[in-house]
Amino acid sequence: MIQLRSTAALIVVTALFFGCRTAPEPIPEAPPAEPEIELELDAYQSISLFVAAGDPEEAIRAYQEARLDDPDQPDTIVLLAGLYLSAGELSEAARNLELVLSRDPDNVDGLYLSALLEGFRGDKKEQEQRLRRVLELVPGDSRAHAALGELLLEQRRYREARTEFEAVLEGTPDDFVSLIGLGNVHMRTSRHEEAEEVLTRAIEVEPDFSFAYLDRSRSRVLQQNLHGAETDLDRAIELEPGFVWNYLDRGRVRLQRNNLEGARADFTRVIEQDPGIFLAYAYRARAADGLGLRAEAIADYERVLEIRPDYHAAYTPLGTLYYETEQWNKAFEMYRRAAQQDQSNESLPLLAALSLQRAGEQRRAAEYLGRATQHIRRDGSFYQMVRYYMNPTSDTLIFRTVDREQERVTKARLQFFLASQYRIQGRHNSANAVMRLAEENGIPGLIETRLAKHDLDAYRDER
Repeated sequence: MIQLRSTAALIVVTALFFGCRTAPEPIPEAPPAEPEIELELDAYQSISLFVAAGDPEEAIRAYQEARLDDPDQPDTIVLLAGLYLSAGELSEAARNLELVLSRDPDNVDGLYLSALLEGFRGDKKEQEQRLRRVLELVPGDSRAHAALGELLLEQRRYREARTEFEAVLEGTPDDFVSLIGLGNVHMRTSRHEEAEEVLTRAIEVEPDFSFAYLDRSRSRVLQQNLHGAETDLDRAIELEPGFVWNYLDRGRVRLQRNNLEGARADFTRVIEQDPGIFLAYAYRARAADGLGLRAEAIADYERVLEIRPDYHAAYTPLGTLYYETEQWNKAFEMYRRAAQQDQSNESLPLLAALSLQRAGEQRRAAEYLGRATQHIRRDGSFYQMVRYYMNPTSDTLIFRTVDREQERVTKARLQFFLASQYRIQGRHNSANAVMRLAEENGIPGLIETRLAKHDLDAYRDER
């Protein structure tokens, strides 16, 4: 999203020094763990160039007039640099700014614009130095304070960023850049109500700026105001129908609201516009899974792993879908990978081994458990289940272990694994009884609860 937002900024920078001189991104940050529906905040993306742009036609007219009056004046050359920057001609913009600053190193407008240019080039240190130089020359320059605040926010220097934004807003309460920046500071420091309030003020100032609605939607998600968040995203899409990431965000909100069809439609729109956004496949797979479209969900998760083979968040849900469709070896491979990535989850090696046992590969399952469970606590219930899976001859000890387990989630998981072993052994009455307990004692979202229900449904269908 950052790249797209930056590109848009370059397009509209043409009127850098016209209009209001004062004012002049989530998730995928690291990808979520399953993927999570919870909000992922992207790295903050500067909007100084957006707001500084004003009216491009006015900028062009002003430049043409200035060129006729005196084409060699520094102000004229800076205007030209802004036009080059708007067109994405960074080298030409830099050349003109270097010309101005070589004649007058303290040209404030040239320094400010060159600071923004350095930001797009990725030299954040130089950007900060130039913005601070502007503030040395013109203490209280609101453009520089706001742009510096954005830079500090991007670097997660939240306290410093807040100081810069508040310095601007103290004198100019409607400064749009600072309102957006301060709202994002509040969001990233868990002051979500304050974030929504400030971002609402920003929307009142610039009601047609789509990213303001996007940011406010995120503050609302963080307060679990999902209806309000979706309304904001609807408006953002209205304003920027071609901005694909708005559909991804709305799809995630719809997923959380259990509007699975709506979410699926949004993720499909993302994929149609940009097939390389792997998270769209991951989220669409989740929606399809919730709708019972297993084949579609499997295809989407497989596509995720084609694009990003290291995206380990897809391993467990895809393994579960393979398990339910009796693709045992594929299920083993996904659970095995998941167990490698998350050694804190003691269920995953057992799910991998169970997949092999369902395929009739008892020896291979025992060998795998011998290698893959070194990290499991020897004094815990899962270790006892591992021992039973490696040598399932007598269930006396493991039955007692499961029966005495007090922690609800652990008990439900163990009940599923015990019942599954009974199923493999053909002890269907015992399997059904314990599997029902696993289903009843489990919680929504727990893999073992889901697989317990699937097992009971499959057994009934076979009868």
